[in-house]
Amino acid sequence: MFEASAVGIAVLDQQHHFAATNEALQKMVGYSGEELQSLGPLDITHQDDREAAQKLIEDMQNGKRQDLPTETRYRRKDNKVIWVRVSAARALDSSSSLQGIPAIIEDITERKRAEVAWHDARDALSRATRLTVMGELSASIAHEVNQPLAAIITNGQACERFLGFSPPDLDEVKDAVGEIVRDGRRASEVLKRIRAMSKNTAPERGQVDVNRAIAEVLALTRDELQRHRVAVQADLRSKLPTIMADRVQLQQVVLNLVMNGIDAMRAVTDRPRILTVRSQLNDQGSIVVNVADSGRGLDPANRDHIFESFFTTKPEGMGMGLAISNTIIEAHHGRLWAESGSPFGAVFGFTLPLAAGVSP
Repeated sequence: MFEASAVGIAVLDQQHHFAATNEALQKMVGYSGEELQSLGPLDITHQDDREAAQKLIEDMQNGKRQDLPTETRYRRKDNKVIWVRVSAARALDSSSSLQGIPAIIEDITERKRAEVAWHDARDALSRATRLTVMGELSASIAHEVNQPLAAIITNGQACERFLGFSPPDLDEVKDAVGEIVRDGRRASEVLKRIRAMSKNTAPERGQVDVNRAIAEVLALTRDELQRHRVAVQADLRSKLPTIMADRVQLQQVVLNLVMNGIDAMRAVTDRPRILTVRSQLNDQGSIVVNVADSGRGLDPANRDHIFESFFTTKPEGMGMGLAISNTIIEAHHGRLWAESGSPFGAVFGFTLPLAAGVSP
């Protein structure tokens, strides 16, 4: 079995050298059996992974770890880097004819490449979905930027008039300039939010204030909400702990839920159109965010499919918004769900664990 195995098998001696290796492992790393006898796992481990590999070996020798596979990188003799999955057992006892730590080494390079490709594709699709929603908001965004710009022009013209007085009314000029500065900053903040939501960069982890992220999305959609006569009720729990997350991705989820809520209430004429956004902390140590609408509610026939890719009830929809949102929340180790509202409408909610970061 040792010689015929399709996966690499090795035994490490007390000096952390390869006491024995099979042909599969030798082909995997490009060294002969004789060469490997003068080497150990640390010698062929990628420099960035050596500290973790050293600790694993020490734990195995001390009997602290048993049968816990680990993924690491090896550098072959030809200098190529491969990913391997190492499953080591406890050290062989004195009754064995071969002393040391036995290990099975599997080449998982192709699987790792596929994972990287999948993550890249997911991030590209996530950005495409985000840009689609931003496109739907283009009229609102233009209005949001034009308001402070129009105010700046008005105050600038007022300054010209005040300066034309004899003597110039400097107090009025000072007030008008102050208004110009405030409106300029307001326009800058709008553009900053738009740029953050549309940028083409890798996910960035950081400490995120969930309430502030929600407030920025509501500010970005303010004109869209007013245009569709939707009243917002924000019930955001104060002093929520910050979490390690990707702010732009979380805002993408909230933005998608808000836009879906607006769309669900377009046909409502017999009751107020109300969008309720709530944040709270549950007993399990997770932040819970709910977005509820007073729209048509969930169709029971569609409830099991709404988070599937390409499933949509909108004639012009791509069917990717909720699927991407679900992927984002899962990457944050949370959960996204939907349920019927009471007495009507729908509620979409997600959890964000305080202790969990973002998966790669």
